[in-house]
Amino acid sequence: MCGWGRRGSVRISLSGLLFDACGAADVAAAARASGYVGVELRGTRRQLPPDAAADRVRRLQDLFAGLEVANIASHAGNFALVDADGARRERESVRKYLAWAARLGAGSVRVWPGWVAAAEAEPGHWERAARHLRWCAEAAADRGVMVAVEMHHATLAESPQGAARLLDAVDRPAIGLILDPANLMQTPAPFGAAAVGPIWDRLLHVHVKDHAIVTSAHPAAYPFRDYLRHIGTWVARMEGPRRRLGPGWFAKRALGQGHVPWPAILAELRRRHYAGHLIVESEVGPGMPEGSELARREYQTLRRWLDAL
Repeated sequence: MCGWGRRGSVRISLSGLLFDACGAADVAAAARASGYVGVELRGTRRQLPPDAAADRVRRLQDLFAGLEVANIASHAGNFALVDADGARRERESVRKYLAWAARLGAGSVRVWPGWVAAAEAEPGHWERAARHLRWCAEAAADRGVMVAVEMHHATLAESPQGAARLLDAVDRPAIGLILDPANLMQTPAPFGAAAVGPIWDRLLHVHVKDHAIVTSAHPAAYPFRDYLRHIGTWVARMEGPRRRLGPGWFAKRALGQGHVPWPAILAELRRRHYAGHLIVESEVGPGMPEGSELARREYQTLRRWLDAL
C-alpha cells in the first residue's frame, strides 16, 4: 500500500503504455525496480493481444507474480459505431479479456463505448453502446471483474455528463470509470479537482499523466486530432468531431511540467478517501526520458506529492 491514512490508501501502478514498443517483461521489471505495487497491462501485440494463446497468459501470471494487475487496457468495444457482425466480434474480444482478467487477478478490463463525441452522438449511438456494454458488465460480473470505461476526448464518455448518461443507460453495477484528467483537458470539461466529484460514485481508477496546452508553433506540439492516428492503430472506425471546442494543440510532459493540476487532484482524492489505483500512464514526448527511466522519475514525483499531503 502506498498510503495516506488508515481510512483510505492508494496504490501506485504502472501502465504498459510507457512500454508499447516493448514487451510485458519490461513493464514488470520497471515496476519492481521503481517501487510500483501494480501494473496496467495493455491489449497490444507486444503485451496481451486479443488473439493471445493460453500459454501466453500462463507466462504473464508468472511474470507479474507479486504485482497487482489493476486493469487490462484492451481496445475492444467501440459499440456505438460497429454493425451487428462487428459487435459480435467485439463481444468475443471482451469475453476473452474478461476471462484473462479473472486468471490474472485483474480488477477490470477497459472497453471503449464508441469513438464518437458525446455532443454529436445520435440516439442510436447511445442505445447501441449501452446495450452492448450491459452485456459486457453482466459477463464481467460473472467473472468477478469490472468493465472500465476510460474518460477520453471524442468518445461518449468525454465528459462527466456523457459518462453519467452512458452508465445510467447501462444500469449494471459491474461497470465504472477511469478518470484521466489529461484527456479531459482536451475537451471543454473541467480537468482539475472539480472533475472528481461528478464521477466519484463510479470511479474505478485514475490515469496519471501530464500534458501542456501549447501553440502550433511549439516544437513539441501535437494537434487535438492526433488521437485518430494513435488510437486508430487498434480501432478501425472513428468519427472525428465536426465541431471543435477547447484548445487545439498540446505537448506531452513529465508529471509536474504540464498543465494538469495533480497536487490539487490528489488532495481531492485524499479528502474523499480514494483507495484505488493511481496508474502512471505518461506518454513519451520530445525532451522526456523513456521506458524505465520515465517510469522511475514519474514514480518519484507522484510519491513526493502523496507524501506531502
